Amino acid sequence: MLLAAANALEAIDRHSPFPDAELPHEPLIAAVAGADYGWPYCFDGAVPSPEYTARGCAGVRAPDLLLPAHAAPLGMLVYQGNAIATLAGRLIVGYHGYRNGGHRLVSIALATEAGKPPFAAPQDLAWGWDFMAGKMPRGAPVALAQMADGSVLVSEDHNGTLLRLAADKA
Repeated sequence: MLLAAANALEAIDRHSPFPDAELPHEPLIAAVAGADYGWPYCFDGAVPSPEYTARGCAGVRAPDLLLPAHAAPLGMLVYQGNAIATLAGRLIVGYHGYRNGGHRLVSIALATEAGKPPFAAPQDLAWGWDFMAGKMPRGAPVALAQMADGSVLVSEDHNGTLLRLAADKA
């Protein structure tokens, strides 16, 4: 299965008629060969993007899951290790975005039965990279890599840090 996510609109600063915290959502799809998902001309399925008013969105395949507005899902991987049992077979996604829906890692259960929606609702996995003046800079997870020991490394490009997720040994 080919999984894909996108940042919903290209020129959001110039063409934004949306309430910034609510729209546009970021699409997550389990790609179907030959399907038109509308990006970047459409968002949230078949809603025309304001920066591409000449193109219609009829016949566009809706995303399988809508992630929060401006989450900016830049990095993701399907965890295939067994060191962190709660993540086995789940999709881990880094939300790079700087708005409230961003700066966190989520995990998403993948469907195991044919005919079921491919994704369950995202669950927060790591968060707390919120900006707090004088106390803490904002973080932005970008890329994920599963290591041989089953841990997951997450690069974060706002502060230049690396986060390691591993099972609790307590």
